[in-house]
Amino acid sequence: MRILGDVGWPGQEIDSSAPDFDNVLAGFIDSAYEEFGLRTQVTIWGGSSRDPIEAARRVRAVTDERQARVIFTEGGNESFQNGPNDAQLETILQLFRGGRLIAATCPGPGSDALAQLRAWRVKGANVGTLHLDRSNGDEDWRFVRQAWDFRDIGGLLSNNEPKGPRSSVSQTTDVARLCMARAVGIINGLGAYVLHNGAGVTGRIDPAHDRPANLWEVPGIDELMTRLRLVDELLPLGVENWQKTTQHGGTERVGPHALLADAIWSDGADHGVSRNYGAVFGDFFVHLLLGVKRRVSLTALRRVTLEAIDVSSGEILAEGTGQTLDILTGRDDAALGVVVRGRFV
Repeated sequence: MRILGDVGWPGQEIDSSAPDFDNVLAGFIDSAYEEFGLRTQVTIWGGSSRDPIEAARRVRAVTDERQARVIFTEGGNESFQNGPNDAQLETILQLFRGGRLIAATCPGPGSDALAQLRAWRVKGANVGTLHLDRSNGDEDWRFVRQAWDFRDIGGLLSNNEPKGPRSSVSQTTDVARLCMARAVGIINGLGAYVLHNGAGVTGRIDPAHDRPANLWEVPGIDELMTRLRLVDELLPLGVENWQKTTQHGGTERVGPHALLADAIWSDGADHGVSRNYGAVFGDFFVHLLLGVKRRVSLTALRRVTLEAIDVSSGEILAEGTGQTLDILTGRDDAALGVVVRGRFV
């Protein structure tokens, strides 16, 4: 669970200078862990007129006693617009040095995100947080592929505020797209994932964003959370350390790409996939087929044994041994996300 430690929203303040702040924060972290088996990410600063350094000191005092219950701490939420400034963030990083997992803040829009993450790492961050693009391009598959850009940076990364149900900027409740976004993140090193939902922002009814007060009132939330949790089981342990491959631009292959799709519809074809990402380790491979439209034919480099799984249902669409695989959706939209896992034989 990702929470803010201090924010100055009128009528919804979280006041890190309040006398009972320590007890409230400790009670939340303990309850989440003891009652629900959940660890907490504390983003110290959301933006207010108070002192972010003092807020960080109070958060550290509480979390130091609960390090097993805190997945990691982040200095600021979108500090490029909410603060703290870079000097304050560097001070916060130093406050949390010494074995604690600490992130600075997410890179700002239009910036060189990779360069920013590397710069914060030099200054003491050992976790990187990302707020990826939430645009609706490529029939709403563009946001799914954003994690691919971070495949080579290494280290610990969190997909901290992605598109989700009733999220700001744009939102989706589509199980296939959200599960594939999680899968693309995993193979590219974004091991942590926040299900960014509108009900979790304020816990109040928000007609302007079509947000209910409670998470359980979000349409389809039970199925979505169940399927997102099961994405981890579809991918091999350690897959984030495998060699990454991609197919884009017709039949272009980057890396030892095990399976080639016959068409990429985002390049203008009338069928196929939006993207075909892969990860390879020796004879083993995993492919993520984003947005299968109408049909796709896959050809392996050589004979393989594999299974193709619908990420939104867990249904095995095809399995066996050979060199080709055809997947037919019977639909004109790009609603299908598929995980293909297998090995060369």
